[in-house]
Amino acid sequence: MQYYLKARFQFNKNQFADLMMISGIGATLTMITIRYEYVGMVQGCLSGISSLANIISPLVSSPLTALFLSHDAPYYFPGFSLMCLGLALMAAFFQSLMIRSVPPIVVGETSSNHCTETLA
Repeated sequence: MQYYLKARFQFNKNQFADLMMISGIGATLTMITIRYEYVGMVQGCLSGISSLANIISPLVSSPLTALFLSHDAPYYFPGFSLMCLGLALMAAFFQSLMIRSVPPIVVGETSSNHCTETLA
């Protein structure tokens, strides 16, 4: 990604650092909205997903970027890999809007299950 931004838009390391800082601030803000009990579980899950994405993304984006920056491209669209990235992020965002939170368990509330039998 850094090489593409440098080659295509003449980004320097400070501009790329600004982009990384913005994504880090966004990640921090998402952690603020999570209840304290679940922060570790959510961070572990996000870390696993991030690791998997760091393995898979170069395998997909490098050939795609190379294809559309070469002279053998099916059509002229040098930012095609970035568009694919944006579409994937937008799809993930809309999927995240569909997630419903689990209602909290209230301590001291009696159960409506009146079953008194035990399994023998």
